[in-house]
Amino acid sequence: MDRMTALSFGSVSYHYPDGTRGLGNCDLCVQTAERLALLGPNGAGKTTLLLLADGLLEPDEGSIEAFGVPLGEDGAVLRARQRMGIVFQNADDQVFCPTVFEDVIFGPLNHDLSPEEAHERAHEALKQVGLEGYENRVPQHLSGGEKRKVALATVLAMQPDLILFDEPTTGLDPRGRIELLDLLEESEQTLLIATHDFELALRVCTRVALMDKGRVVATGPPKEILMDRARLETHGLVQPPWLPYLAGVEPNTP
Repeated sequence: MDRMTALSFGSVSYHYPDGTRGLGNCDLCVQTAERLALLGPNGAGKTTLLLLADGLLEPDEGSIEAFGVPLGEDGAVLRARQRMGIVFQNADDQVFCPTVFEDVIFGPLNHDLSPEEAHERAHEALKQVGLEGYENRVPQHLSGGEKRKVALATVLAMQPDLILFDEPTTGLDPRGRIELLDLLEESEQTLLIATHDFELALRVCTRVALMDKGRVVATGPPKEILMDRARLETHGLVQPPWLPYLAGVEPNTP
C-alpha cells in the first residue's frame, strides 16, 4: 500500500447535544499502513474521534478527510465506509443476526459480492479470530469476549483498508487477548485504536497519540510517549509499574 494519508482531522470540534465537549480544535493525521493508538483518560475524546471518523457524528467545526476526500462532500461518508470499518466497544451494538455466520456474512452480501466470495470472506474472517465452528451459534448466547471476536470478524470480512477500534481488548480473557494482539500485530491494514491497554500500544502500534480534554496533546513512537511518566500523569494517566520492564528500559528512565 502506498504511503499516503488515510485519515486526517483539521481543527475539529464537536459538542454533544447536552453541551458536553467531545473534541475541541483537534488535529490528527493517520498514515496508511500505520497502527496508531489513541491513549488518554476517560472523557479525553477517543471514542468521539472514532465516531466522527466513521461519519456517525458530524463535526461542529473543522474538516475530516478519509483517503483524501472531505467527509462533508455528498456521498463521501458512504464511499469512505467502503474502505473502513469500525469495531465498537460494546459488541451488542454490532452483533444482531440469529447466527454468527449470518452476522459475519451480512456486510459482504450487501456490498454486491457473489454469494461464493461472500461465504469465502466470512469463513476466512471467522478463522482469523479463532471462531471456526461457531457459524451456527447464537451470538446472544456467547460470552462477552466471543461476541467481541464476532464483531471483529464482521469488519474483517469486508477487507477494509482502515479499521477503527474502540477498546478492542475489553472483556477478553488472557488467551483471547493474546490472540487479538497477535492478530493486530500481523495486520497489514491501517489501524486506529482507542485504548487504555498500554501493552497493546507498546507491542502493536507504530505510533501513539496522547489525548486529553478533546485534543491530541502529543504524538510519537510508543516508547517516547509511554515512558514519559510526568507527561502521562499531567494528562490523567498512570504508567503501570511493569511497563518499563516490558519496554526494555530502566524503571526510573524519564
